[in-house]
Amino acid sequence: MKLTFTLIALCSYCLLNAQKAGTLDSSFGVDGKVITPANGLLNKIALQSDGKIIGAGAGNFDSQPPFLIIRYNHNGSIDSSFGNSGISGIGVQLSDVLSLAILPDDAIIALGRVSAYVNITKFKKDGTVDSSFGNDGTVITIAGAFDMPTDVVIQTDNKIVVGGYIINEPNENRQLLLIRYMPDGSLDNSFGNNGIVILGAVSGGELPAFYSLNALALQPNGQILASVYLTKGAVYRFNTDGSQDKTFGNNGTAYFQTKDNSVVNFQAYGLVVQPDGRIIGGGSSTKAGGNPLHYMAAARLNSNGTIDSTFGNSGLQHVLFGNNPSEGTGILLQKDGKLIVTGRTHPENESSSNLALIRFSPFGILDSSFGNNGQAITEVGNIAVGNSSLLQKNGQILLGGYSDTLGSSFVVARYNNDDKTKRQIIIQKIKHYIATHNDAQATTLNNVSIYPNPAQNILHVEGLAANAKLTVVDFNGNVIVSRELSPVPSNTGVVSNGYDLNVSSLHAGNYLLKIETNGEVVTRQFVKE
Repeated sequence: MKLTFTLIALCSYCLLNAQKAGTLDSSFGVDGKVITPANGLLNKIALQSDGKIIGAGAGNFDSQPPFLIIRYNHNGSIDSSFGNSGISGIGVQLSDVLSLAILPDDAIIALGRVSAYVNITKFKKDGTVDSSFGNDGTVITIAGAFDMPTDVVIQTDNKIVVGGYIINEPNENRQLLLIRYMPDGSLDNSFGNNGIVILGAVSGGELPAFYSLNALALQPNGQILASVYLTKGAVYRFNTDGSQDKTFGNNGTAYFQTKDNSVVNFQAYGLVVQPDGRIIGGGSSTKAGGNPLHYMAAARLNSNGTIDSTFGNSGLQHVLFGNNPSEGTGILLQKDGKLIVTGRTHPENESSSNLALIRFSPFGILDSSFGNNGQAITEVGNIAVGNSSLLQKNGQILLGGYSDTLGSSFVVARYNNDDKTKRQIIIQKIKHYIATHNDAQATTLNNVSIYPNPAQNILHVEGLAANAKLTVVDFNGNVIVSRELSPVPSNTGVVSNGYDLNVSSLHAGNYLLKIETNGEVVTRQFVKE
């Protein structure tokens, strides 16, 4: 009973001290924000495996090159061990860094342009250029008249996929562009035409002048998804060889359409793929004759490219920030299925703007438990724009962009969150409390041991006292197995042969074994294979 009350008190303490989802994390930077006077714009943020934050874009910080890659520590301070006092890229020709991707060894692929052509440069984990990649660390690819790369992703085999579009002569249509590189920077000849896929504008009254690629995403089977800017926001799917998957949507094109006729245009600037294969786009919608005109929005497709009518309003959901317009630039998928759209909001006909986030339930309903009735707004100077967002391993939200504060500055803000990872942290605290408080007082059970661990069918428990009770609990607090052992006469009170607990019916995973006897309790963690 004492243990139960202790656990309840501990859970209450953890929950009361957990910050509300959607509020700024005061332990990061100054009041949750990091502002770096860079005389430039932050376009993309990414995470290395140790949780350090890479921010990249264009600027001129401390007389450095016209593009910037900066690494921040967990608390938001600049990491002076990275590159040259925290800044990387000196001597590399890039107009600016448009997108980033992190390799499994924490090396960095930076995507940009040189003149009118695609440039990718590889940096080692510490920010130095990897000269073994391409030509002294850099690869320049000429695909069309004027190449505009927009996004880069890394496949599971470490091949690099770049997406963008080609601007041709004024009276010619734009074209979509995909390029795939081998891990060493050479073009992948098994993809498209010698590593390059160029796709002409679709027919059917689309506007070729605005035809472009907004974002890339990878499916588990290696297929490539591309969010495409058309008069109606669309998604193309490409096979692993670069050919367009004509079984997807309508002959290869899936539209984020909705039965809400007042929404005349939805464009996805971020893509995520759910574990069940459904595809979600986050971005902006336009309402015919609406005031305001632009809204943050999200839309969902089934895995075959058809509209998922169970999401939002017939497949699409948009959100008002009072009477102010808003634009979404990215979307995040939490482990619990909730969705966060990030970007900015601003008063109508005014130049000011603020960082903005909204959170939806897995079914596209605004989540009132997040921020202020599902919304979070952060003011940074007169103008602040959120360009890139991501979820940290502990579930916290990072939003990167720029502000007019201190000239033109890189901005990174971190927000508290209540994704499943927060719950796992609380469980870990409870486990630690049990291990450090109960065992010390349980003199009768000091010699209890369990093996094998991991276990397959039988978990042997050694050193049990008479009248012991064994309880197996999963990490959600559910009791899976409970056994009360019969008294065994013994001068020592110990069952010398121990007890074989049958765990064959348990699903693979982590469990806690609680052992009780004579008012004492100890716990042991084990893994079921």
